[in-house]
Amino acid sequence: MTKLHVPSRNRSRRMWGATIVAAITAGSAAFGGSPVSAAAQEGDDYWCYGCFVLAVGPQADTGKVSVLLHDPNGGIGGARGREWFDARKSPDRILTTALAALTSGKTVTVNVASKTKDSAIDRMYLENAPRDGGS
Repeated sequence: MTKLHVPSRNRSRRMWGATIVAAITAGSAAFGGSPVSAAAQEGDDYWCYGCFVLAVGPQADTGKVSVLLHDPNGGIGGARGREWFDARKSPDRILTTALAALTSGKTVTVNVASKTKDSAIDRMYLENAPRDGGS
């Protein structure tokens, strides 16, 4: 650690400079996060290419938009390859895209926060050909 040189003639100013360095270092550690937590967060989201929308609509009791997706590659929903997800970000846009996929019979590319039930859908794109969006 380098020493901060604060030109001064008395000791109190040097202590003040050391306090600033300590505060900046503590702030960097507090706001910078740790590499372990960042790595754990990166591994949580999942891209599903060529997913089928099986059902979509608002929940009657909460009004939240839910989407039932089928991943033919089995990446979500375990052996069944299907799971319900919650459209928390831009629910109107996700609802519109999911309805377009249902009516046209096309697949979607979806980014979900995790592969577990009721996790958030971050993005959804209507596909003409599966996997083209990820290349």
